[in-house]
Amino acid sequence: MPGTFTRAHSFRRGCLGKDGRILLLLVNDEMAQEGAAHTGVVLWDNGRFRPVVTTAWTACTAVFLDWPDAEFAVIGEQGQLLKVRADGSLVEDVLPTCASSGLCLWKGAAVIDGRLFAVGTGFCCAMVGPDDERLDLSAQHLGVPADGLGLGFEAVAGTSHADIVAVGWDGAIWCFDGRQWEIQDSPVNLILSDVIGLADGTFWACGQEGTVVKGRRGAWRALETGLSKNLWSLALYQDAVIATSTLELFRFGFEGDEPQSIGLDSDPRAFYWLDAKRGEVLLSTGAKDVVLVTPQREFVID
Repeated sequence: MPGTFTRAHSFRRGCLGKDGRILLLLVNDEMAQEGAAHTGVVLWDNGRFRPVVTTAWTACTAVFLDWPDAEFAVIGEQGQLLKVRADGSLVEDVLPTCASSGLCLWKGAAVIDGRLFAVGTGFCCAMVGPDDERLDLSAQHLGVPADGLGLGFEAVAGTSHADIVAVGWDGAIWCFDGRQWEIQDSPVNLILSDVIGLADGTFWACGQEGTVVKGRRGAWRALETGLSKNLWSLALYQDAVIATSTLELFRFGFEGDEPQSIGLDSDPRAFYWLDAKRGEVLLSTGAKDVVLVTPQREFVID
C-alpha cells in the first residue's frame, strides 16, 4: 500500500538527525521521467512529516551537520548548499567555487570534525566550516595532476580532518592528510559509490558488481564477496558493515570477505541508501520504502 509520498514520488536519500528527526530527499516520478531538475526536501519529526519544500535543482546528497544554525545540509549537483534547521526552516547558500568547477558535478559529502566536505567529478573537493570558513581542496587547486585518472569522486569519508578518503570512478581511492591529496594504488578499476571510516582507522568502500574494498593509506585490498550486484551504500550497524544493492541488504563481519544476506521484518521492496547513528540505529532508504531499524524493532517511515 502506498505511503504518504510513494504513490507519486520516489526517495533518493535519507539522513538521521537529532531527537527523532530524519531528513528525506525525494523526486516526483512524473517530473523525473521528464528530466526536470528538482528535489523534494522533507523533515520527518517523530512520526510527523513537515511540509515538503521543492527545489528547482537536483540534490546529490544530504548530511547531518549539527551546526548552531543548521541540523542538516542538502548538496546540489551544481554546488547549491541548503541548510535545514530543526524546525524545518531553510537557509540557501552555495559551496565554494573550485578551480575545476567547470568540470564538476557534485556527488557526495560528509561531515568530518564538524566541517562539511563535498566532492564531485573533476576531482573537486570543497570544505565549509560552521564559522563559514571556506576552502577549495580540489586536485587542480592543490596542484595534483589528475588528467587521465577518470571522471572523479563519488563519495568521501574521514576519521579526522587529517585522515580523509575520497573514492570514485575507475576505482579511484585518494587520501587527504589535511594538506594534500595522495593517490592510492587501487585494487579495482570499477566505480566506487560510497565509503565509510571505522573507529580503528580502516576505511571500507563499495561499488559496481559487488565490489568491496577495505584498508587504509598505502594498503588496500578487494574482498572476495561473491556478489555481482552493484552496491550503492555502506553503514556501520551492530558491530558489522552493512551494504546495500537496490534489492537486498548484506552484512559483512570486520574480518570476513563473504557477506550474509539479511532481511527486515517489514519486508521493504527496495533499498538504495543507508545511514547509521552510533552503530545502534540504521536508516534504509529505497525508492518506495524508508525503514528505521533498531535492535528492538523496525519503524516504517513511508
